[in-house]
Amino acid sequence: MVLLLFVLLRQRSNRRSTYRIGMRYIVTGGAGFIGSNLAERLARDHDVVIIDNLTTGRRENIEHLIGHPRVTFIEGSVTDLDLLTDACAGADGIFHQAAIASVPRSVEKPLETNAVNVGGTVNVLWAAKECGVPTVVAASTSAIYGDDPVFPKHETMAPTPLSPYAVSKLAGEYYGKVFSDLYGIRTAFLRYFNVFGPRQDPNSEYAAVIPKFVTRLLAGKPPIIYGDGEQTRDFIFVADVVRANIQAMEGDARGVFNIAGGRRISLNELAACLCGITGMHARPLYGPPRAGDVRDSLADISRARDAFGFSPRNTVDEGLRETLVSSLQKDLQRGRQRRDHVKVVEVYQCRREVGVRRLSWRIWACLLHRTKNTVVPTPRPASSPPPKCVAIAGGNPCYGHVRSARALTPAGGHTCARYTRPQTHAVNSN
Repeated sequence: MVLLLFVLLRQRSNRRSTYRIGMRYIVTGGAGFIGSNLAERLARDHDVVIIDNLTTGRRENIEHLIGHPRVTFIEGSVTDLDLLTDACAGADGIFHQAAIASVPRSVEKPLETNAVNVGGTVNVLWAAKECGVPTVVAASTSAIYGDDPVFPKHETMAPTPLSPYAVSKLAGEYYGKVFSDLYGIRTAFLRYFNVFGPRQDPNSEYAAVIPKFVTRLLAGKPPIIYGDGEQTRDFIFVADVVRANIQAMEGDARGVFNIAGGRRISLNELAACLCGITGMHARPLYGPPRAGDVRDSLADISRARDAFGFSPRNTVDEGLRETLVSSLQKDLQRGRQRRDHVKVVEVYQCRREVGVRRLSWRIWACLLHRTKNTVVPTPRPASSPPPKCVAIAGGNPCYGHVRSARALTPAGGHTCARYTRPQTHAVNSN
């Protein structure tokens, strides 16, 4: 009995990912939203070749990686088979993220979507086969499930795609299985649900909902919702998606896997959450529903958990704050400085300095609003005691009493200011 238990545990552990270093990986679409985050993480320990034609990807996403001793950038398309074959020689694995990842755009331009998403995937798989690359981990989508009323969505459900984009991704999955069966390439297709986070482009006509909401709120405009806002999405922070890709590559799993947060939230709730975080309360504007959009989304992620140990670590609330600060930091870098933006970045940096994982939403609301509130790290001379955060409270339209930040004081000698009622106009410190 003990021996049987040992064997079962050993088999289960073998399915989990094993951390490796010094590999050579290809990242197609590596200048895009998810691809650039993935390439940045991989470059810590591996050689990375980024392939992107910069049609939807952006050079600014990888500007900090160009020139890195472990990173090579090739400007080109996955529709170019010769380019892929040359780049994949000697690679240990391919992360295939390149795609036209937009439902509305696929409805308008189905031929282009098919050429890139289906043709490009076949090219990647063929290049892997020709170059002897053992593993391909590819991006797929929850749009494959369509409007099936069964929740949560699990991988064994029959696909019911509603858009050319969903059809193209489903075709890619089928090609992946065929190449795995015929040529022995291990393929894992990750069905992303609603991914969000830093570097998500808010300016595209087909931008995802969260970056559009953030951009409009920070500009003092109400968010726009297509439909009644009661449609639900299963959001997942991009850092968790990056980790899922790496775990799938380093494990031995094959097939398709849901990658999501495992919890759904309506767009009305999302808008209210972002309004609460930013302190900029505006009633959403509503437009007609968009063709091809699914109504609801919720994932069962147990298969990915069992196959390679995937489990999301970031809540939507935490991810939204990281996304918001990243957006503000970009504005500062581009010279579009607003006083309230500077304050938020200072708050974020202070929070990291003292090791606080999160601030209460009320504190964020005060700090993000166009007020005099700010938190500034106090410089620390070599001979000085542990640093403080000094809170300057001024008149502002914050909502209710902001609780003391004393509870946020971390271990290690740091102290944080006590926040008082906004009307006090006082400087307080511990």
